[in-house]
Amino acid sequence: MTRKGGTTSSGVIDTGFYNQHFIRDIGIIQGFVALAFAIGWFRPDRRVELWGAATLWLIAHGIFHLWEVAVGICSASVILRDFPAVSLPAPFGIAATAWAWVQGQQPASLRNPNEAVL
Repeated sequence: MTRKGGTTSSGVIDTGFYNQHFIRDIGIIQGFVALAFAIGWFRPDRRVELWGAATLWLIAHGIFHLWEVAVGICSASVILRDFPAVSLPAPFGIAATAWAWVQGQQPASLRNPNEAVL
């Protein structure tokens, strides 16, 4: 985002007024994403669904940030700045979900017998 005088923003605080409701909404969403991955860790039979749903949110969130740059809401510099927290989780979610899907395709006799199933 560009301000008067041409300076570039440097973080979330510069993207708009403080909005406590928005911050809580995103916190709740991120909490549910973390919970989905945690439950999936202990429930292999539910991993693909849980991790897939959480990963869809991570992908959508990353795309939304790219869209903001594409339409001029934010400057391109925010892509690199936000990458670790916004874009990087999506590929990890995709990889974890793909791994869970492949594991689920194996016959039960080939799966790890020590894996927790609650």
